[in-house]
Amino acid sequence: MAFCFHCKSFFFGFHEHLVIYLIKNHVKKAIIDILLARLRHIPFGFLYKNSESIIVKNYLFNISKENKEQVPVKELFEALKEDAYYIDKIFAAYSFDEIGEQLINEFSKRDININILIKIINYYNDSSIVDYLISIYDNYEKCWHRYLLAKTILRLADDKKRKELVKEFINDNCGLVKEEAHYYRKKEGYSIG
Repeated sequence: MAFCFHCKSFFFGFHEHLVIYLIKNHVKKAIIDILLARLRHIPFGFLYKNSESIIVKNYLFNISKENKEQVPVKELFEALKEDAYYIDKIFAAYSFDEIGEQLINEFSKRDININILIKIINYYNDSSIVDYLISIYDNYEKCWHRYLLAKTILRLADDKKRKELVKEFINDNCGLVKEEAHYYRKKEGYSIG
């Protein structure tokens, strides 16, 4: 007799254990299929929060790609609050134009923090958010947050705006921001006068 740490149970033979494991997964998927058929009535965030297995979560991600019109963007952010590790899978089927407004709303309500905001922006690599990031930059006193914002802003900004921002960031109180500005000044060959 052996103990399976995955199933948290004792079993006698490998084949017996494998069959039970596969049956459990098929039953889970069948239940999820039933729930997903009623997706308009059961929030995606709720299903994601209550799925404990990465196999089930991957299955939910695939279903959300196929049924994109039935999964509201707001539900994606509910899933994100549970597990920010899977940002790429949560937002895989959506463009930045589709989630941008909800992203700003969630951040404004403080439902997501600055680190997650930066991860999502870096995932999409979309420069349309630069002005919003500049508008919230001065709200942050912690040097690390200012640095994350400045680094993202400088990376996404167009050349003209980047040159202006480098001049501004070189005089920032945060040493990390100053170093990032100096890095771009040297990289782009800007003369600061």
